[in-house]
Amino acid sequence: MLTADNLRKLSPELSFGALAFYLVVGLVLIGFGGIWLYDHGRTNLLLAALLAPAAILIVTTPRWALGLFIGSLFVVKLLLPTGPVLIVDVAGMLIVTAAVIDLLLHDSGSMHWPPLTAAFGLLLIALVITGTVAAEPIRALRPLLRLTYLFVVFASVYHLSTLVGINRLLRWFFWFAVANAIVAIVPFVLSGGTVRSFGLAVKYLDELMMLALPVGLSLYLWANKGKSFRYGAGTLLIFLALLATQSRAPILLAIFAVATVTFIAYRRPEGYSRRTCTANTCEPATVSQRQVRRRIYLLLAGLVFGIVGVAVFHADLFSSMAGRFVRLFTTHPGGTVALRLRLWGLAWQAFIDYPLFGIGPGTFRYLQEIYPTVHISSLHQYTRGLSAHNLTLHYLAETGIIGAGALLILFVGQFRLALKSWRAARRRSSPAVATGMLAVSLLLLLSTLLEAGWMWGHLSLVAGFWLGLIARFGKNELSAVER
Repeated sequence: MLTADNLRKLSPELSFGALAFYLVVGLVLIGFGGIWLYDHGRTNLLLAALLAPAAILIVTTPRWALGLFIGSLFVVKLLLPTGPVLIVDVAGMLIVTAAVIDLLLHDSGSMHWPPLTAAFGLLLIALVITGTVAAEPIRALRPLLRLTYLFVVFASVYHLSTLVGINRLLRWFFWFAVANAIVAIVPFVLSGGTVRSFGLAVKYLDELMMLALPVGLSLYLWANKGKSFRYGAGTLLIFLALLATQSRAPILLAIFAVATVTFIAYRRPEGYSRRTCTANTCEPATVSQRQVRRRIYLLLAGLVFGIVGVAVFHADLFSSMAGRFVRLFTTHPGGTVALRLRLWGLAWQAFIDYPLFGIGPGTFRYLQEIYPTVHISSLHQYTRGLSAHNLTLHYLAETGIIGAGALLILFVGQFRLALKSWRAARRRSSPAVATGMLAVSLLLLLSTLLEAGWMWGHLSLVAGFWLGLIARFGKNELSAVER
């Protein structure tokens, strides 16, 4: 927060009388400027001028900046019809600004590079090299800028999370997921399960719910008695919203993550801390291992009763989703399955033909220029919007072994960091936080190998948020062990 002491650090000569004078003059100028803009029909500029004070307040309050950023992860909305600028992009710029302001207000001696910085740098170098030798180097500019922005957001989350608290940020992500889950469930139920519902997050809800589900389960299993019900109910809503998307890979990956969290909770290693954490501190927990196992049994019983209830009262609610899973195992797949297989095959073919440097960053969407037989309108549009629909294959096609190797170093590295942090956190941190972070890290790695687009678009900032938290959690836990 911007305080009097911090203001004096920025400018020792600045007095509060002078500050008040400048503030009044600024408000008068804004008022007259707003009237002029309104009279001349410049409503967009007027709106921007009115939002400017709110933006200033947000960037000087890290808690508000991070809260707005997490909320924007669940809302996909273009701000400019002429370019791909999303709400989350603006929210990302606000947390970057907040981090810069906080760094300016504190001693530079406290600054240090976060974990995973070297992996990000290696990936940037790989993109520069492969883009330079590509047939159209200009196409590499956009992936480079996006990766740079992703790193800046990652570093900002890493810095600001220590001011707000990792546990608090996990809970905020969970409750935003619950709110969006309700929005997605309603049209799915009203349609009788025939509509794939994605809520305000549009096509990205499945990945968001996939990440939120094991976090909610961890919070539920290790919550104090008075809070376990709300976390359990919220987790159930997230699971239903994930089913409402009918997205096969996220559902399967989320189920695997849930099984992993359940296994860890049931067989908690010897010496695992029985502590629960608020935003920044940990205190002895009131949840015993017997209570954790009882909640697991209750969860399994609720799942069985839910399946039986749906089968009896609304048997066709999930029939459309079941049909999508059945089509995975047909000998002649069609629809999106066939299209995905075709894209994967094309990505692999591009890698085989250009194994070292690939076809160039940002070139997969123009694949028909390299392979003219791929010039199919629907396929071209699909490729342009969703790439190869497999992050690893996409990088193999565009950047060859060099870029794909750097990508895997980043995502394998973040999982190794999360695993080390989880082991180190047994005696000092909340099991809910440590296990939830480990599950999210595992999902990021597995989805990178199987699907997802964590390096571009809206999902890149989702990844930036979680990678920043994983890096901060790892730094905290491993530093504590060294001390």
